[in-house]
Amino acid sequence: MSKVLALCETPYQIIVVSKIISTFYKNTDVDIIITNHISGGEELVNRLKKSNLFNDAFYLKTKNLKRNAKIDSLLNYINKYLRVNKLLKEADYRNNKYNTFLFCNIDIVSQHLITFLNRHSTVEVVMFEDGLSSYTELYGKFFRNYTESINILDKIRYRLLRGKFSLIEGIYVFNPQYVEWKSYFPIIGIPKITKKDEKLIQELNQIFLYTDSRNEYNYKYIYFEESYFADGYAVNDIELVNKISQLVGKENIVIKIHPRNPINRFKKYGYNTNKITSIPWEIIALNMKLEDKVLITIASGSVMNPLIIMGMNLNAIMLFNYEELKAELLNDLIKTIELICKENTDSYSLPVTFNELKQRLLLS
Repeated sequence: MSKVLALCETPYQIIVVSKIISTFYKNTDVDIIITNHISGGEELVNRLKKSNLFNDAFYLKTKNLKRNAKIDSLLNYINKYLRVNKLLKEADYRNNKYNTFLFCNIDIVSQHLITFLNRHSTVEVVMFEDGLSSYTELYGKFFRNYTESINILDKIRYRLLRGKFSLIEGIYVFNPQYVEWKSYFPIIGIPKITKKDEKLIQELNQIFLYTDSRNEYNYKYIYFEESYFADGYAVNDIELVNKISQLVGKENIVIKIHPRNPINRFKKYGYNTNKITSIPWEIIALNMKLEDKVLITIASGSVMNPLIIMGMNLNAIMLFNYEELKAELLNDLIKTIELICKENTDSYSLPVTFNELKQRLLLS
């Protein structure tokens, strides 16, 4: 029987892989590795083991060592090499040979896994998308380094040190039409996750411990905080939310806190905020009616994903063009988001002035 090994380093990646294997690998044993980049991963891996989606699940600690010396990058490389080797021995990968390796992150862990897996059999190496960033031209620049003429240092970096990524045979994405870069391997479309996928949604609910009683979004307006604060960037999002709440009423809006932000910045201003950050927004969206909600954000992928991966019609307001916004935006990502928004004007509004924002809110 064919066997597949999948590596996931975020909850979103687990959702994407679940749809891929339930579509393309129905009669295949699929094992999954999750890393300690996922909060609560040790408990999560036990639920993955019990899931009907996966044959087995493994937990891999991969976070970097301290970065306070020049040798740390080498230690980190060796550390991950040893950890990956140990984990694969536990999975008895020499006797249980994998036919396919599914992964998302172009990093040391993926590189080591490809190396080890190919020692004992020829493994098909296939990527899958990691949200909107996977569609951007910036993402495609990495792969061009394997096909274009480059300098000596880049040849060492991409042909020798990262040469295993040249083995990639395809990438799964939900929307091939939005991929902005040219690929030397096939781009494979993933069917959208819809409410008709009842068995898949039930499995995902159990994996992420979702129940209707844990839905904290019974408000008309949902504002999605982003990771600016966690990443050390200045942003005037609280100021923007204050203006929005003056128009719609503070009692009618809830702030979805970004899970990586260390403190709840909105609570002290009297805003309703979600308390549970361990359930991915995509799981919540699959279990609720979004038609009656107004989703608001600067440029959060969470507001794009119900359209991108679920094909839902939305009522969303994106503020990345708003004249009063003060934030450092990722231009390549914004370009992709803006393109998708302008092709789906029935779901997304892009106000520039306060009057446009006010009109849009009052019409919703």
